[in-house]
Amino acid sequence: MKFYSISISIIFLSVLFSCETIINPKLENAEPVLVVDAWITSSPAKQTIKLTQTKPYFDNTALTGVTGATVSVKNETDGRMFVFNQNGAEGKYEWLPATATDSIGKTGDNFTLTVINGTEQYSSATQLGRVPALDSITFTYQKPSGIIPEHYLGEFWANDPDGKGDTYWIKAWKNDTLLLKPSEINIAFDAGFSEGGAFDGTTFIAPIRQAISPFEFDDNN
Repeated sequence: MKFYSISISIIFLSVLFSCETIINPKLENAEPVLVVDAWITSSPAKQTIKLTQTKPYFDNTALTGVTGATVSVKNETDGRMFVFNQNGAEGKYEWLPATATDSIGKTGDNFTLTVINGTEQYSSATQLGRVPALDSITFTYQKPSGIIPEHYLGEFWANDPDGKGDTYWIKAWKNDTLLLKPSEINIAFDAGFSEGGAFDGTTFIAPIRQAISPFEFDDNN
């Protein structure tokens, strides 16, 4: 018993008096790498692909846009080619629809993205996935709890279609402003968070439904 008691005391003290050492590692600089941010939809609206270069880990300056590249998207299903033209020096390349109903494609179409930057060529293939219909959005009154004041909790309702492998980015707007902070990006695999969740063909789980509600903090957190 004495040995047992002493062991507990030593463990407790080591936790109580543990300290933290701040280190400043010196990282080697690597050659910049091309970053392609391409999020294409079937909406009859402007589509944008952004090209930037990576920076060192501790460099907090804005990313450098890549100019002078050739960017195109081919709809492999119907054979159409879409050229994205450079707009400004921020590395933005855009395609504009010719009419109010013109779009790059429809659900189920296959696409190939091609980027030529100098002597380097990059390509990526994907399919335009399906999305479920939005049934409704509800708001529920929440009573005050601790330091959290009373509020209304927004929640969307929709069912993931049958068939595993659907992935989503669920976007929400507040007063016409897209909620785009890292903590507000709401993604799902089928109706859950990941493939291992096994939530195919059912209603989206509550944490995903309720993630459309922005949680903001004042200067005092």
